[in-house]
Amino acid sequence: MYSIIVCFDWRSSVPTKGEIIGTLIFACCLVGIPFILFLFAPSPSPTSAKISQGVQKMIIRLPPTPSLLQEDVLITGTGASEDWTIVRGPAEITSGGVVHPFNDRQLTVGEWAQMDAQREAWCADFPVFEPIPEGEPYYDVAIRCGRVIDYDTEQFLVPLDALPEAFVMLIEALPSPQEDC
Repeated sequence: MYSIIVCFDWRSSVPTKGEIIGTLIFACCLVGIPFILFLFAPSPSPTSAKISQGVQKMIIRLPPTPSLLQEDVLITGTGASEDWTIVRGPAEITSGGVVHPFNDRQLTVGEWAQMDAQREAWCADFPVFEPIPEGEPYYDVAIRCGRVIDYDTEQFLVPLDALPEAFVMLIEALPSPQEDC
């Protein structure tokens, strides 16, 4: 009769240089790849980030001009008409410790109704625009489609000739505060 004897060496062996390098590469990939993906993840556009705060309903970022700071037209408000406000001023209100001027006023019931009807129409059926050629000016429009407590915002890059009349009316509702400077 034959007997088979199997011997196990329960002592731990010392890892080889190749095993150590392989483990380090694996660990670096395990930590490094998610970190790199996090760093290069697209960040929200400034308009959609701005609109997700407070009671903002809509932002229209105007095309940049060579002589002026880029401007936003911001619409805020919920509920009662005394809360409906339009603000026009630089996209970045402060820079270098300087607060830039802005204009604001209460929206009329008619202005609010026009804006809100167009906003709701865009929320219900997202318009699709032709891609903007590089270097061409456009409007950057962000609208809130849900309730104030929701963060349901949509962003549209709109060619200059495609902005609806209800939104053009908002741009024209206030003069640029930079024209007075």
